[in-house]
Amino acid sequence: MLKDHETYLSMTAEQRINFVILMGCDYVDNVEGIGPSKALKLAYKHLSINQIVNDLEKSYEVPSIYKLLFLKIKIAFKHQII
Repeated sequence: MLKDHETYLSMTAEQRINFVILMGCDYVDNVEGIGPSKALKLAYKHLSINQIVNDLEKSYEVPSIYKLLFLKIKIAFKHQII
């Protein structure tokens, strides 16, 4: 796999938004146990929120509302007025 900074630079805008949300932001905390490296790998590997959350649920305790929050936050990041 690419080094972390090379991975980040090669990501699409969608993947970067997913990475930021996975890391935790003002709107939602990160899933306990997910740090920068794991968040980067998940965002790089999976394009859809469903794939990301399904992968997380295999090894981590994911709150039941997390997928819905993820979707809402992604919309907010993509369509915010600055």
